[in-house]
Parts: sequence; C-alpha cells; structure tokens
Amino acid sequence: MFSSIVILNLFIGSKTFKSIVGIKCGSAWYYIIQVAFILECIGLTILSIYMTLKETKIRQKFNINVSPNDFKFDKKGIVTLSLIGVFGGLLVGGFGVGGGVVFNPALLAIGYDAQVANATGMFLAMISYLTAIITNIVSNNVKADYALWLSAWSVVATLIGISSGDFAVKKLKGR
Repeated sequence: MFSSIVILNLFIGSKTFKSIVGIKCGSAWYYIIQVAFILECIGLTILSIYMTLKETKIRQKFNINVSPNDFKFDKKGIVTLSLIGVFGGLLVGGFGVGGGVVFNPALLAIGYDAQVANATGMFLAMISYLTAIITNIVSNNVKADYALWLSAWSVVATLIGISSGDFAVKKLKGR
C-alpha cells in the first residue's frame, strides 16, 4: 500500500513535479490510476478482514492472548471499523488534520484499549507522514536544512514528552 501511494504520486505528478510517465491531471489515465488505487484499497481491506477473522478464530480456539476487552470482530464490528476508516480518512485527507485526532477518539469510543488506540493512531500517522515525506522529496519540495532543524528539535521535544509522561505515571502510580 505504501509503495502504491508513492508510485501513484509519481505517476500523476503535481503542480511542482511533472508526472514521470506524462499523465496530465484530468486525463483518462489520471482517473484510471485513481480508480485502480481505490480498487486496490478495497481489495486490501477485504484481505485484511479475512486475515483478522482467521487470526481471531485461531486465538480464541487455542486461548492465545484472548482478553475480555478485545474488540469483537463480528459483522457489526467490521462495518464499524470500515466506516471509521472511510470517514476518518476523508477527514484526515480533506482537512489535513492528524490521524490521531480522528482515529484515537473513534477507537476509544468503540471500546479499544487506550494503548492500542494510541499505537494504532501513531502507526497510521507514521505511514501517512512517510508517504508525504517521500513524495515531497521526490518532487523536490523539501528544504533539507529546514527539515533537519525541525527533526532535531522534534526528537528533543519527543524525549521531553516521554520523560514527562513516565514521570507523571510514576507519580500518579499508574492511575
């Protein structure tokens, strides 16, 4: 999926970066590639649902890592997750808000454990950010010195945030 997004962006180009295969925005090939990508997303979603259901049955059969707080992967649960994914993706892509802002509260609302919801949100953000980074580097839209400066301070701020969070958890004794 990740590589498909990068290839899609290279094929269709942008305002500052021409398509590597000469596809123009609004042309028939432009829309064919968009539809192919949507079909790939649908196919991967169906495959993921199948694999998750199969894994869940195996975990339950052999009582491996089964918790009463686990999300129920029944028809209702799958539809709920799919709708969250579609509408969350539209919000994130359409308005440019971070995935964690949309997906973390949604996953918490349907009963996911807070750590699972946060980890899922971070994973989604990581994929989104990596895709954007690679696309912008290839499109020559990144100023390396500025990016390195921001990255260095982001690492410092992250370490401070992690340390502060650990301190708060220890002080509050995990409450």
